[in-house]
Amino acid sequence: MLGSSLLIVLAACQGSGGAGAGHGSDGPGSPSATVPCGPACDEIPATTRFARLTSTQWENTVQDLLHLPGPTGLSQSFIGDTLSSGFENDADNLQVGPELFLDYENAAETLAHEVATDPSLYASAVPEDPRSAGGGSSWSSQVEGETATASTGASAGDAWNLWSNGTVSASFDVPSDGAYTLTARVWADQAGPDLAHATLAFDGAILLEQDVAAADEASGELLTITVTATAGTHTAEVGFTNDFYQDPDDRNLYVDWVSLAGGSGGLGGSTAGDAQRDAWITRFGALVHRRPLTSDEIDQYRTLFAQGPDLISGSDPFAQGVEVVLTAMLQSPWFIYRIESSTKQDDTGRIQLDGYELANKLSYALGTRCPTTSCSPGRPTARC
Repeated sequence: MLGSSLLIVLAACQGSGGAGAGHGSDGPGSPSATVPCGPACDEIPATTRFARLTSTQWENTVQDLLHLPGPTGLSQSFIGDTLSSGFENDADNLQVGPELFLDYENAAETLAHEVATDPSLYASAVPEDPRSAGGGSSWSSQVEGETATASTGASAGDAWNLWSNGTVSASFDVPSDGAYTLTARVWADQAGPDLAHATLAFDGAILLEQDVAAADEASGELLTITVTATAGTHTAEVGFTNDFYQDPDDRNLYVDWVSLAGGSGGLGGSTAGDAQRDAWITRFGALVHRRPLTSDEIDQYRTLFAQGPDLISGSDPFAQGVEVVLTAMLQSPWFIYRIESSTKQDDTGRIQLDGYELANKLSYALGTRCPTTSCSPGRPTARC
């Protein structure tokens, strides 16, 4: 059985076959000999062309993509895959609902931040940006507002809404003694005669009080202070101190994220520029999408990369660009799903899968993992 499977995968790597191909008709690049099949081949059941990865397939793919020593375990908190006749990989029943959407988002943010702050993971994922350890980059950690601890309010999309006076708290495990920059991104629903008023505290001591003029997420502003911290666990708090309500006017404070950056133990200095950015996006994007990126996709990721310093806290523009792009890539439909977008039909009217689609379909069906890149011409031999 294993030998037969390997032959099938090899055929996929060579580009033969397709949706409905291989049943007595030759696909592009296939041997000229036909394979007798019989009447059973006249009827091929329809299958979805957007097959979501199962949690097991997602774990295996992330592990291979980021060169991790084992599964991340993040999928254990995902809403479970729907069983169909005892199987969890029935593509017709694998959907992405609101809960799983948030699971994927949180997992992508967690993995991207780990890659962008861990020297070993970064070196494996971004060889285009070699670092000299101990250089200018520093340790950083960021807590999203919607996942932080709050005394009042509720989650509001990607932020926390303090709808009355209260606090949003975040804990940080600081790796070493040193100076750190504490930052929070906030905005407000403005109401009444005054601007919303916020405070920023570290280990219980309020170190900053500031009016918040930003009135929407797009114009969110930063609360920033420098603190001295010892190695260990520390707590930061964003406070809202001047709630106002007079129907229909309602003043609220929104906390997007809280971050702490500085000290030592970072990636090291970088001299990477636009050429290295483009090389990484092109190479790594092809691995994540399991096919080459289009020129439009590369341009979109370039634009997003440039927004890294605005969206991610820290003082390392290249690593911040990597983090925000990787967060987006790990939420791309091309990563979450195994997509068959080919439209070309053969002489029988059946749509032929291209080499990438067929390799993906067979690899996930037979091994629950992404295919090796030896199946993709022009890419070095490696998994994903």
